[in-house]
Amino acid sequence: MANRSFVKRVELFSDGFCRRILGNSRALVIVGVYSIAHLGIYFYRYAMNQASDFSGAWPAPRIAEWLGKTDEFYTGSVTTQFHEGLSWSYGPMLHVITLPLFLLPDRQTAYRVLICVVFAVYLLVGVMLVLRFSGGDRPLSVVMIFVLFNFAPAYEATGQGNIEMFELLLLTLAIVASRHERKHETLTGVLIGVAAGLKFLPGFLIPYFFLTKRWKAAIASTATVGIIGISTQAILGWQNSALMNRMVDVNHEENFLDHPLNQAASGFLIRMTKALGREALGVPMSIAAMLGLGIGICVWLWRRRNEKDWEVHWSVLLTTSVLVIPHNESYYFCLLLIPYSVALQALRADGRKTLWVLYGLSFAMVGWGIPMSIVNSAVDTILGRHVWVIQRLHEVSVPFIGAVMLLALLLIIANRPEGEPSDLNKGRPVVGAVSPVRQS
Repeated sequence: MANRSFVKRVELFSDGFCRRILGNSRALVIVGVYSIAHLGIYFYRYAMNQASDFSGAWPAPRIAEWLGKTDEFYTGSVTTQFHEGLSWSYGPMLHVITLPLFLLPDRQTAYRVLICVVFAVYLLVGVMLVLRFSGGDRPLSVVMIFVLFNFAPAYEATGQGNIEMFELLLLTLAIVASRHERKHETLTGVLIGVAAGLKFLPGFLIPYFFLTKRWKAAIASTATVGIIGISTQAILGWQNSALMNRMVDVNHEENFLDHPLNQAASGFLIRMTKALGREALGVPMSIAAMLGLGIGICVWLWRRRNEKDWEVHWSVLLTTSVLVIPHNESYYFCLLLIPYSVALQALRADGRKTLWVLYGLSFAMVGWGIPMSIVNSAVDTILGRHVWVIQRLHEVSVPFIGAVMLLALLLIIANRPEGEPSDLNKGRPVVGAVSPVRQS
């Protein structure tokens, strides 16, 4: 009885909050101004300071050597400290995207241009996701704007100029291209293939195309990956790939698995077993967890291969892929902006208001939503010593746990009871269209 009363109070609060606060036009203005200020300050701080992975991976030293720009662009980079000067990292499509940077006079200028481009990509992705999933619903738009433009992993990825933001753009374009279901299958496949050519994570979607018999997308994505991979390897040589060298070098001893930045299942389990004094169990448990989760999701998708909730299925795959890879870094979670957007739309249409609590906890643990520099300063002042709050949160795997909660939420949404909406595309307005504000 007490539990039912609690659920009722949560539902009443949710409805009242949406109607009185989020439905007010002032809320949209406040959230918009806050997001612009938050993002603008972060952009300024990082655009003026080269605190990123830029010199560690970009541009490709082989291309730099051919163009006679080795000194200006690559001297002292992180990669050259571990590999010969002609090695290159990341996926092969990276070279195509970064090639225009060689037209610039020096590395600092190239870095700042890249940062500006990446921030523009972030803004574009956010706008497209709002238009795609809000449907003109004002309360939903307010929440979505806050989530999309105050997301810590996206801030980190943009501030460092990470390739994941380009992956996110291609994945978002693929979702937009697929809004008319089967009409743009080839384009969808090409976009996913190019994204996988940047970094392998989007490649997890390719088997899904085969599973659901989306043959045009399956063939297009596979062919795109093959063409990109073969042509780039032929031009640059596989022996110059830092990633390939690391994979074939059995004596390579670098171990990033237990680092706090690794928020994959492996990082969580290895840190946990180490804290419990069972460090030897960390790797075997990680392998078992990755295989178990991966196989479990594959079986789950196979059983639902004929269902039309493809956006939820994509979201489940993206979230799972970030969690089951051998190791990741926290900025990889910027790809979760798509699952968070899909979940928001589903929750708005779903009658189970209590799921909003799970969504809010997940977002707070992964995306923060507030300037962590202020939190750090406040904590340091209170304690009288420096405490790197973000580091501590990563050490106890808070982002990982939040991502697991998101995955659980998506699975709950996909397994909605009979009679509840199952097709998220049904009745959805075309991108850019504005529908009447839904009354709560």
